[in-house]
Amino acid sequence: MDPELLTGIHKLMLDMQQKGREKNYLSCWYLGAEESEGIWEEFGKDGVILIGQEWALMSAFAEPLEHAINGDAVTYSDELKAGALDEPLRMKHAKFHAEKEFRVVFNLTKYSMLRRSCKLISSSIFG
Repeated sequence: MDPELLTGIHKLMLDMQQKGREKNYLSCWYLGAEESEGIWEEFGKDGVILIGQEWALMSAFAEPLEHAINGDAVTYSDELKAGALDEPLRMKHAKFHAEKEFRVVFNLTKYSMLRRSCKLISSSIFG
């Protein structure tokens, strides 16, 4: 394959990752049923613990926030991570599997579009 083409594809992928970082915000949660001292040491310094269900967490967001948020358990796979162009925030390398992570992803672009749509609808209804 043409080295120049490969370089261009690699640059495009890096640019897409950077745009994704600029428009998405993560809130990460531990899905494990048992506590782990290693997880507390790594992520829990000066932290708190909240116990709940994923569905309760995801249903707690108000309109239009709920439509700009996705929540998924992270998939730990080196193979899938390497090709995760569509959903890179749902994949991590296998070495991180002990984290048992659930990620809430807030998409700023989607939220901005929803807010504008709500404002347009509101102004057309209420003048």
